Amino acid sequence: MKKIILLFVLLFSGLSLMQAQEMLDEIAKQGCECIGKLDLTGLSQDEKNMKFGLCLMESLGSMDQAKLKELDIDMTNQASMQKFGEKVGMKMAVNCPDVMMKIAQMQSESQLKTVSQISGTVKGVSGQELSYIQLDDGTGDVNSFLWLSKVDGADDFVSNPQAMIGKKVKISFETMDIYSPKTKGYNSKKVITSIEVIE
Repeated sequence: MKKIILLFVLLFSGLSLMQAQEMLDEIAKQGCECIGKLDLTGLSQDEKNMKFGLCLMESLGSMDQAKLKELDIDMTNQASMQKFGEKVGMKMAVNCPDVMMKIAQMQSESQLKTVSQISGTVKGVSGQELSYIQLDDGTGDVNSFLWLSKVDGADDFVSNPQAMIGKKVKISFETMDIYSPKTKGYNSKKVITSIEVIE
């Protein structure tokens, strides 16, 4: 009798596991279709991630509590949802590798440093060990940029940085968190990547 009960328990748990796998497959398939249709043009990475999440939540929203329990999902628990997302992601990698590659590519692109540009007149160059260039952007604001490493277009000013004062330039820069021993923390600095003299 015990063997028969054990057989039924194993059979039931096997069926339950198969049903859970089928549900995961279905959610992954719906996620692939939803994400594949998204227009992500001009969206930030956070906005894209939100749209991806909404695609998966849409699939979950159509399920009853019993099915969610079978999948071991607690929608109020972040760790549970993250674990579920990983499972669905693995299924999506099989069902729609092209969509997953697109997502991975977008996420890696978003991790690249963003280079910004600003034009204006150099008002000053200061610093002993590190140099800062003060730039008037024409709006009355004077911005400070850190000249941290070799900068394209600045070779003519290496021996005499003060010669830049009064020149109109276009500065390309990245915003970086630089460690400060004085504050014992990180400060956000605009670090110059290139300087182009306009006139």
